[in-house]
Amino acid sequence: MAKVPRDISEMNGILREQIGFLKTSCELYDSGNYAEGKRIANIIMILVHDGRQTKSVLSQLEIRATNPFYNTARNRITGESPPYHGLLTSQATKSKGFEFVPILDRFVGNYIQFDVWWNMPIFEGFDKMPLTRRTLISTMRDQDGGGHVDPNLDESYYSLSRNNSMGLVQNGCLNGVSISEREIPFVHLAAARQIGHEVLKSISSNYPHQVSAPCDLMMEVDAPVIVSGNGGPDVFLKMIRRVSNEQRHFDNLRFIKTLDRKCGPNESCPCGSGKKFKKCHGSLLRNSRL
Repeated sequence: MAKVPRDISEMNGILREQIGFLKTSCELYDSGNYAEGKRIANIIMILVHDGRQTKSVLSQLEIRATNPFYNTARNRITGESPPYHGLLTSQATKSKGFEFVPILDRFVGNYIQFDVWWNMPIFEGFDKMPLTRRTLISTMRDQDGGGHVDPNLDESYYSLSRNNSMGLVQNGCLNGVSISEREIPFVHLAAARQIGHEVLKSISSNYPHQVSAPCDLMMEVDAPVIVSGNGGPDVFLKMIRRVSNEQRHFDNLRFIKTLDRKCGPNESCPCGSGKKFKKCHGSLLRNSRL
């Protein structure tokens, strides 16, 4: 049966409609409906992904090839050992313990060409399997409930979302309930939320600046990170797959050094302590040989 082409005004209306859907899903995610990350993945695919027989909304409007995309992924530091999660950080609360959260606009990103943005690694766990935005978002949409449920999952996506490839667990007492070796949840969904933010920054003019709640950027250190629990011992985060103390200390100092390039000495430390950078994590640089 013959198909009738859409005119440009209708396509622009569809773009505005999808942007509205994406904003709504991001707001729902931020309100605590983390499963909305899967709907975010579906909208992103509609907007940016070209298939064998289909073209994305942005390609049909000739935007994808010419419009740079906003990249917030932290650069992988030379010599940095896994785990690497470029779009997220960890946050600790009394009610939920530790969770992965999107960084939103906590740091200044940069604009890059779409193919680079879509295909660059944003995760690498202890399984040594890099995961790109394309694999994460397409698998979430095509296999994990965003638009379809498949009996099998991509291996790298499964490792991240089901097998704790980041290697982080929490122990202690949370809301009066003892927990042991519990994984940090929602890493894949938090990443979808951050990618949704990047897409909105890329294609929606005057999209507002957003900053996540204060969080501790140094959650991956070997020493326990303490969070006050309710009705029992403190909850703490630890790595279940350890690297040497010397390598982890090196990685942390190198990471702080990258923050030093973006944080003035008298600015608030990104860890959320309320102290000036020079009196908090910045002070570690003075005691290092990096």
